[in-house]
Formats: sequence, C-alpha cells, structure tokens
Amino acid sequence: MGTNNNYEVEYAPIVYDDLDEIFANISTELQDPSAAMRLIEAIEAKILRLPSFPYMYPVARDAMLANKGYRMIPVENFAVFYIVDDERQIISIRRIVYGKRNFKWLL
Repeated sequence: MGTNNNYEVEYAPIVYDDLDEIFANISTELQDPSAAMRLIEAIEAKILRLPSFPYMYPVARDAMLANKGYRMIPVENFAVFYIVDDERQIISIRRIVYGKRNFKWLL
C-alpha cells in the first residue's frame, strides 16, 4: 500500500484556479513574481513525489476531513489537500489553500 509507481495524479479543475490566485496574489500584492514562481515550483515538486509515495503526508488533522480521507501537504504558508484512491491508483489533488484560511467549507 502506497509505494506503487503506477499511481497517477489528477487535479480537480478548481486547483488551477487556486494556483492562478496564489500566483496573482504574490506577484501583484506583494510585487514579487519570482517568489510566486518559487512557491508554485515548490508545490509542484511535492506533488510530483506523490506517485511513488502517496501516503508520505499525514491525514488532515481536522476530523471531518480525515474521515473523508484527505491528506495534507504543507508548503510554506499553504496546504495542498489530496485523496488517495488505491483501487483506481489515482491521487486526486483537491485544493491548494492558504494555511490560515478557514478551508473546511472549501473541501
């Protein structure tokens, strides 16, 4: 369980909006496009490790999210939420949100 290289990563459509928003906020509000790009690259690097190690990150601390099978990847001040489907061998990236945001209603 969890070490098979045959897992594929799929992204919920809203994840692309999340990434666009993260990039835009850091680029525009903080006026630092290079920092925005580094953050996006850091997020991508952690996600790209999942096919080999889908269980490397812990189940979400929130009981409701944990019961739904959500796992969380911390990346700087952000959290990547995903679910592992062993039957289909799919890792489904569901949301990428600012860590201090009330995200339970987003998932």
